[in-house]
Amino acid sequence: MKVFFIIIGVIALLVVSVIGAGWWWLSSNEEKIRQLSEEAALHATQVAQSGDSLACVDASKQRIINCKELVCQVTERLFLESCLDMANYNASMCDSVKNKGGTDWALEQCPESAGSQVCAVVLSAAPDFCSDKAKQN
Repeated sequence: MKVFFIIIGVIALLVVSVIGAGWWWLSSNEEKIRQLSEEAALHATQVAQSGDSLACVDASKQRIINCKELVCQVTERLFLESCLDMANYNASMCDSVKNKGGTDWALEQCPESAGSQVCAVVLSAAPDFCSDKAKQN
């Protein structure tokens, strides 16, 4: 019975530590996230006004080339989500996503100079967008 309580105590300590580390990271990066999010939202608006959903994906691919940090990945995902929501809908993009499958499509879109995993995480906003569009129709 003692072993059970020790295991529960260790698990609880780990959970509290992870939550604390997450809280610390978020508070340490809050201003940077806010600034980058504002810049991304402005750029998303500009791209969306001058292009369609494919233009958003193309702009996102260019923006993530040097994206290594988690803050950058989060910001770039927000950029693409915002841009897709504001841009003119291009059905051919969603047809391509549907035909290839979301993950395969995202990996195929990633430029070689970007880390494919980072790129795929950011570009996965497009399959999510297409899934939402399909549900609306």
